[in-house]
Amino acid sequence: MILNHVVAVLKVHSMFSASADGKTLRVSDETEKTMRVTWTAAPGKLLNYRLKYVPHNGGKEVVQKIPPKATSTVMKNLKPATTYNITVLPIYKRMEGKARQGVGTTRTLVHNSTMWHGVSLTSSPPNTTVSAATQCKTTAKADIVLLVDGSWSIGRQNFKTMRNFIARMVSVFDIGSDRVQIGLAQYSGDPKTEWHLNAHHTKESLLNAVANLPYKGGNTMTGMALNFILQNNFKPYAGLRPDSRKISVLITDGKSQDEVILTSQNLRDSGIELYAIGVKNADENELRSIASDPDDIHMYNVKDFKFLLDIDDELSVNLCNSVKGSGREGAISAPTNLVTSEVTESSFRATWTPPNGTVEKYHVTYMMTAGEHGGTVFNGSVSTVVLENLNPLTEYVINVYAVIGKRSSEPLRGTETTRECFLFFFSAAGQGVWTSVWFHFPKTSQPLKNTPSVSDYVFHVVAF
Repeated sequence: MILNHVVAVLKVHSMFSASADGKTLRVSDETEKTMRVTWTAAPGKLLNYRLKYVPHNGGKEVVQKIPPKATSTVMKNLKPATTYNITVLPIYKRMEGKARQGVGTTRTLVHNSTMWHGVSLTSSPPNTTVSAATQCKTTAKADIVLLVDGSWSIGRQNFKTMRNFIARMVSVFDIGSDRVQIGLAQYSGDPKTEWHLNAHHTKESLLNAVANLPYKGGNTMTGMALNFILQNNFKPYAGLRPDSRKISVLITDGKSQDEVILTSQNLRDSGIELYAIGVKNADENELRSIASDPDDIHMYNVKDFKFLLDIDDELSVNLCNSVKGSGREGAISAPTNLVTSEVTESSFRATWTPPNGTVEKYHVTYMMTAGEHGGTVFNGSVSTVVLENLNPLTEYVINVYAVIGKRSSEPLRGTETTRECFLFFFSAAGQGVWTSVWFHFPKTSQPLKNTPSVSDYVFHVVAF
């Protein structure tokens, strides 16, 4: 009898499992920049589908929410002649369904030589210099410190590629004592300032310094390096200006050998906006913990140094927007005193103290330490919210932003862990004896990404 009930429960679980055919997806209608993705509908009542795609050879992952009744969508703004790894996840109220996975490749961009009124129009290879259209047109002041990993794992040839990437990154800015200043520190075992913020007053001088940046070599001690630039580079004697935007860009190729979470938080608490760029063996969760929010603007991760130039244009636009932020209306005060309460296996309440002044709305984001994230926006008169549809026994990082117009404050950050999930049912075992069968998710440091299997449960049988 007990086993019959257990089998019945597990049959409910099997309703959300996909067949082998259901776990694949189909790609069609490929062009140079788009492709259509089609998949088998998932069973049960869905909240939505989550579409994720990323270049197979490395690049930025894109995540989109797809309506629950859809079984097809068009991926846009893709790169020509690029293979993408594609995943479609059914999202239920309490769990994720089985992933539908596949690959697709965009077509090669065809360059034709065309005659028009006797003039030959022929395409040419891309120019490695930054065009005038890409230039960051602003009169705002910003102090940017680049923090470059110079450890042995990079190698001299890759370090040369990194120099070219840095040169393109800084070329978009108007360099000067009343515009953008850029300093650079290199780190491995011990950090070193290569030049301070006020060392170069022209773009030509700065680019010459980048071209001659030496390769240091050593171990990857990112936490020490982050603390170093806070204590040594973001200082008035190094050229820091009181009315400028403070920004730092980290470039690393590996997981740090020391602690980075508290150190990076100290920089953010000091008003420094952090970008984190990872290459090859960089730890993506570590990059997310370092970068300012939101991650889709401040965090990049590529599989090889040769792909750095693929993110250069997008990074330059985001950096330019960060610089322009210093020329806007005064900074918005952040909320304070984040408190969590009413914790269950699938929800908890977050409450905070509003900042002084009027707030139009709050933006609350919550992210599992393993990377999955969500968010909600609501009226500025509210200072508490219940975050729902969470995974059991999972640690979440919560960020609360005060928002006025298109501007937002620095985040108020905290963490909370949802409770364990228990399920019970009773069965008559005969002879006047009742049996209780219950099972739960065992405690684990990793959240359950897919629909739980039988092995994910711990069963307990008690007769009384």
